[in-house]
Amino acid sequence: ILINTTTNNFNEGGQSTICFEDINNDDKPDLFVGNASGGLSFFSSNSPLVTIREVNQNNLAQYLSVYPNPSSSILTFQIDNLSFENAHITITDVLGKEILRLSGQSNVQTISIESLNKGVYFAKVTVTSKSQSTTTTKKIIKN
Repeated sequence: ILINTTTNNFNEGGQSTICFEDINNDDKPDLFVGNASGGLSFFSSNSPLVTIREVNQNNLAQYLSVYPNPSSSILTFQIDNLSFENAHITITDVLGKEILRLSGQSNVQTISIESLNKGVYFAKVTVTSKSQSTTTTKKIIKN
């Protein structure tokens, strides 16, 4: 996600940050923008300007657990009841900058996040089996 002072002609103030959450139970993410002055703006998912794309083929999210979340030191990624050949985990910040990347074949992967600054990050998890890939994204919090 690229956010700057001209994104969709929004000007929500300096040091703004975003959060997507479905608060009206319409299965679409709503957008909140907060700034350093304490301002908070809400943009409904009914707006054509509010969207986030999450790839969730074959419902990988139901098999994936990320814990403890929030965490200050380690994160464990666990995939239950799903066989796969390879898993890739990419952690990005809220601006989409890649922070960490790892691959493996185990159903449980533990990674250190001690070097990360406090904040919100996204973990994109992709598993591959028989030349087919399935991806889901989880929000993680470093405290």
